[in-house]
Amino acid sequence: MEKKQITILIADDTTVAREGLKAILETASDIRIVGETDSVFSIPRLVEQLSPDVLLMDLKWYGDQSVGWIKIREIKEINHKIKIIAQTAYEELIPDARNSGADEVITKSIRREELLDVIRNVAARKVGRQPESPTMSKQDILSPREIEVLRLLDKGLSDKELSNALGIEVNTVKNHVKNILQKLNVPNRRKASIKAREEGLLK
Repeated sequence: MEKKQITILIADDTTVAREGLKAILETASDIRIVGETDSVFSIPRLVEQLSPDVLLMDLKWYGDQSVGWIKIREIKEINHKIKIIAQTAYEELIPDARNSGADEVITKSIRREELLDVIRNVAARKVGRQPESPTMSKQDILSPREIEVLRLLDKGLSDKELSNALGIEVNTVKNHVKNILQKLNVPNRRKASIKAREEGLLK
């Protein structure tokens, strides 16, 4: 009987990293890549659609060091069966990734055979790791700039008013707002303010 292949979803915001991972994984006959994405926000949808055995994802996205582990926690809460291997060049991000439920955290200096072994070992586990109790804080959840944007959102400022107040482009403001909504897992600005107050992110 032919051995079942391990299905993998690759998530990384850089083309070079994704292509490098694919080149390695495609050399293994027992591993099959079922999808890839360069958007951290599309990962939950792809996990649901593709049902991979293992999600292999980067931790630092768009220069943001917290969005990766926040997304790991979200994915694990939605799908407790998924196995997640987080990959990073920043060792200081490893503890947060583990606390969020990553089954393994590896560095980007890992060698080919080591990576394949990690994938096989994680996929073979009967039970995946689950997130530890979350502890929200300004430093952990939102960047200093996002906290600044959130405070102004709480005052009801428009994108244009935020742009003028912070001295940044309107498109940059929109990106900050999008990240805030995603990180707080809320649909709109009003609910972002409510949740931020509930979690003590706004004083």
